[in-house]
Amino acid sequence: MDLLVNVVVRHQSGDSGMDRPDDKSTVEEIRQRFDAEVERFSNLETGQSATVDSPLAMSLIAEVAAATTPKATSVLDVGCGAGNYTLKLLERLPNLDVTLIDLSKAMLDRAVARIQPIAGCRVEAIQGDIRDIALLPQRYDIILAASVLHHLRDDSQWRSVFEKFYKGLRPGGSLWIFDLIDSSIPEVQSTMRCRYGEYRWPGPAVPAQCSGIALPQAMSSVLDNGR
Repeated sequence: MDLLVNVVVRHQSGDSGMDRPDDKSTVEEIRQRFDAEVERFSNLETGQSATVDSPLAMSLIAEVAAATTPKATSVLDVGCGAGNYTLKLLERLPNLDVTLIDLSKAMLDRAVARIQPIAGCRVEAIQGDIRDIALLPQRYDIILAASVLHHLRDDSQWRSVFEKFYKGLRPGGSLWIFDLIDSSIPEVQSTMRCRYGEYRWPGPAVPAQCSGIALPQAMSSVLDNGR
């Protein structure tokens, strides 16, 4: 949960580029990008290429969510992609009601197709943006939000989404976030952006050399366009 604490503190302070809406892709750009990446997001063995979505990360989240909320009967997966995190959780808690939210219908369709045959209970898919979706109060025992909240624009959106999560959780429920965060240390920020780009966009589009504070312009462009 240290990552969650870091994310909350950073966004309360409002001190990084996350708070600048102009840095972000539009909702439609995000939806189109993920519509085109269903196959890559459907592999439990490799995850989604980046370390933030690695098999280890998915297994850790599933293990600790199940350990801390062992009597859970329902899960909400926000920004579910093709369903990898929920699939890992169902290996440990097989009788969950599952609610999936994603901008991409293609991703949702793939997630449902993978989860429905093994889920012990109901599977509901909701296409849309968590910022625009009303969650029923005290509906979920576990909420997963992996590699999605960095798309939020400003402090007001962070407060609104976290308020939804808080109200949507049942007493004793748990919220699990695994995501990228900005660093206030320039050297760390530059290195992490560069290394994430190497994982996220392998190939000639990403420069092989990437060191020091100066982030190559080509890499910066690729990263910004991929937000």
